[in-house]
Parts: sequence; C-alpha cells; structure tokens
Amino acid sequence: MRVGIIGLSHESNTFIQSPTTFEEFRRNLLLVGEEVRQEYGDAHHEVGGFLQGLSEANFEAVPILLAGAMPSGRVTEDALTKIMEIVHRGLDEAGELDGLLLAPHGAAVSVPHPDMDGYWLEEVRNRVGGGLPIVCTIDPHANLTQRMIDACNATV
Repeated sequence: MRVGIIGLSHESNTFIQSPTTFEEFRRNLLLVGEEVRQEYGDAHHEVGGFLQGLSEANFEAVPILLAGAMPSGRVTEDALTKIMEIVHRGLDEAGELDGLLLAPHGAAVSVPHPDMDGYWLEEVRNRVGGGLPIVCTIDPHANLTQRMIDACNATV
C-alpha cells in the first residue's frame, strides 16, 4: 500500500491587513517530498503521526508537501497558486497511490478563496478522482465546511 501525505496549514486572521505571502511559507515551513520525512519522521505532529502509523502498518508513505505559515492575514492568490503547483506536481510524480492522508488546519482563508481548506482539498480530490480514499485531519477548533467534508472520505 502506498499512501501520499500532504499538509497545508494556515490559521488566517481576516482582521489583519498584512497578507500571508509565499515567502512567509518559505520562511516558516515549506518541505517537499523526502524533506517531509527527514524533518517530521519522528515529530510530535500529525504528519509525524501519519509517517509513524504508516510505517507501523508496513505501508509506504509517499510524502508530497508540508507547508505552513505563522497565523496572520489572508493567504495571497500568488502563494496559494505556487503551493498548489507543488501539490499537483507532487501528485503527478508520486506514481500510483492507494490513498491520501491530508492535514489542513481548517482555518485558512485566501484572497480568492474564503474557504481555502475546502478549495485545496477539493482540488486534490479533483486531481486524483473519486475512487482514491482520502482521510484528512483538522484542528479541533477548525472552521469545518461542507466543501471540506465532501472532498474527503473521512475527516478526523
């Protein structure tokens, strides 16, 4: 079994006028492919849990992206576009997958997409199709939307 891992986390504050740029993600957390395993393989973090759980189940973890910025204003369209390009490229390069584990924070807002988490989860679903199981984990105080629920087979 091969399971892809994607984490994209931002806790947006729409009252802050200063936007969150791609550079903010790059400064805080932007790991691609095996960098995710190297940095978070034994971390006390949900993606660390993904990696550890998959290993214990003898499943192959296929890390694709882990990105996050400090809580701040809305994510810019440019930042979201660049991050989604990395996600799409990673999914294309991952080869055949048996499932996906996704880690949105559940409180992200971008300039073009007020429900940024619903948007990117839906984008991933559209990219991989309806037959691939997707499980996502969200923060306990997430702004859960129907769009987020609809994009995944299970939300924890």
